[in-house]
Amino acid sequence: MGRLVEISPGGLRLNTEVALPHGRRLSICVRFRRMVSGKAELALSGRCVWCTPDPIDTERYASGVRLESLTGTTVQLISAVTEVYSLRLPHMKKKTGSVE
Repeated sequence: MGRLVEISPGGLRLNTEVALPHGRRLSICVRFRRMVSGKAELALSGRCVWCTPDPIDTERYASGVRLESLTGTTVQLISAVTEVYSLRLPHMKKKTGSVE
């Protein structure tokens, strides 16, 4: 379908080759490049809430998906994913879950 750009318990942003219709219900499987909390992938469901042409790559689309029916375990896994894949710049220090 596309590439995951951002993820949080509230939703995700995808970069896709085709426009996703507003309101479309989606089943999404996110495959990780490396194991996260012992998992190789994450199954999610949600609804497309916006879709626009990508401002940088005009042959692709940026889409927002609101996630639905998350379990506590899924929310924990999303937190672990953001921790593993977050961009950490040398001048940023992690302190009690915040970036200074």
